[in-house]
Amino acid sequence: MISSELRVAYDGDHAKVVQLLRENSLPYSDVTLKPPQLFMIYQQGAPLLGVGGLEIYEGVALLRSLCVAEAIRSQGIGKQILTGLLQVAREKLIHHVFLLTTTAPDYFKKFGFTEVNRADVPPPIQASAEFTDLCPGTAQCLSITLKN
Repeated sequence: MISSELRVAYDGDHAKVVQLLRENSLPYSDVTLKPPQLFMIYQQGAPLLGVGGLEIYEGVALLRSLCVAEAIRSQGIGKQILTGLLQVAREKLIHHVFLLTTTAPDYFKKFGFTEVNRADVPPPIQASAEFTDLCPGTAQCLSITLKN
C-alpha cells in the first residue's frame, strides 16, 4: 500500500509545487516556500498530488493556490489541504484568512468563507503580489474568521 502524506513543503519541493500550480493555471511566479509563505503538499508515493499555501502576516493570512491534480479531484484531498492550512493558521494565532478566486468561490463558501470587499482587506495582504499583480481585479475576495 502506498502511503499518503500531507506535510509542509520544503525547498526541495519547489519545482514540483511550481509545476502543479502552473499546470492548474494558478499564480506561481512568486512562490518561494520561505516566510512569509508556507505551503502544504499532498503526496501519495512520489507524485505531488495537491498543494495549498498561506502567506502569513501579523494576525492575518492570505490563502494561496489551493489545487489538486485533475485526475484525483473530488476525493477530499483539497479539503484535507485546506483543513491543514487553517490548523496551521490557528497555531500561528491567525484570526482572519483571506483569499482571491476566479473559479472556486462556492467551494470555499462550503467551508465558511464569506465574500468581503477588497478594500476592507488588511494593508499587508493588499500589498502582496497576489493582490497587486497576480490575480485579476475581477477575482472574488473571501474571508474566514478563525477561532483559536
